[in-house]
Amino acid sequence: MSRAAWAALIIGAVFVIGIVVLLLMPGHLRPELISRAERQSDRFGKLLASYKQDEKRLGKLIKAYPKYMNAQPEVKQVLFQMRMRKSSLDRGEKILKEVDAIIKKDRQENNHDLRVAFNKLGNLHLIESSRAKKVAAMIKDVVRVRGYRSEAAAIHKRALADAKRVATDMPPDALVDKLRALRRTNPTASGYIARRIASVPRQRQQALAIFKQHQVAFGATPKKYVRAGRQAEALHSLVVKMDSQIKSAEQSLADLDHDVDKILVDMQRAATKCAAGVCSNTHHRYKIVRDGKVTTSGWLPVKLAYYRTHEKDLGLVLSSKPRGIVDEQANHYAHPPGYNYVGRQGYGYWKHPGDPSTPPPTAGGAAPGAAAPPP
Repeated sequence: MSRAAWAALIIGAVFVIGIVVLLLMPGHLRPELISRAERQSDRFGKLLASYKQDEKRLGKLIKAYPKYMNAQPEVKQVLFQMRMRKSSLDRGEKILKEVDAIIKKDRQENNHDLRVAFNKLGNLHLIESSRAKKVAAMIKDVVRVRGYRSEAAAIHKRALADAKRVATDMPPDALVDKLRALRRTNPTASGYIARRIASVPRQRQQALAIFKQHQVAFGATPKKYVRAGRQAEALHSLVVKMDSQIKSAEQSLADLDHDVDKILVDMQRAATKCAAGVCSNTHHRYKIVRDGKVTTSGWLPVKLAYYRTHEKDLGLVLSSKPRGIVDEQANHYAHPPGYNYVGRQGYGYWKHPGDPSTPPPTAGGAAPGAAAPPP
């Protein structure tokens, strides 16, 4: 063979060998799997940090009163959940080590193993995220239980104040006397207002019975801190409810001889607030028109259903109460400002142009030619 033929043969052989070597060389892991491994590691790191934070917080809560705290069911339950979290997180660390080893090898045939590891980590993250939220709620209960012990004296002092108020001022004598006098002049309005506080006498007896149970628990030897604390909380909650009913009745009496309109001026969804027994993240702001004098409320929580009902009623009156009636008798249909007073005697009336004989309207009725109030 000539030198040229040998050269061509050698070049061809080298080319074939190069192709074979390339085909036989192991491939690398897919880049997106490596990026996914980094994200999984970050997510797991946040779970681990959350666990350590909860562990540290629980340790501080239990440390002050270890014997008392470790005997409480709430503490036992949260410690059990923490052990479950620790077990799952240990499994997660083991899987992450396997992932690191696969990435270091960087071989194409391990793509499947990496995906299997990611599925395990995903399931673990889903379970542990839910468990972390559960533990966060349980820690709030643990904080409350610890407070029964650390703030026992303050809790008892508040219970004494609540019981004294219930026994002497619920319902207030002045309110009862005003309702009795109103019954003679405006029995309908008096009846509506009386219904608002109709349950107060029964609640009063219930509150005094709860206070008696608190006294027994607080005076026991040794003190039954949890029972005493929970009875004090139940008493205070009932007092707040009674107070809300009484204030509502007093406000109705104060507004009885006045025109009061409530105009929706703004609405928002924000952090949850509580007011007048309503806790919600949907809020309204109102312009209150009382006998022509205007004030603007702050953000007030409203129920979601009420918020949705009036989403398109910005600028309209949501409640209109002319003088002489109470809120139960007021117009609660959204309408333009002033519309509820059309045709009411004492606010003027409409007449047909050129017809001086148009009679004045009857009380509460619409004048001829006037628009009828909404139903």
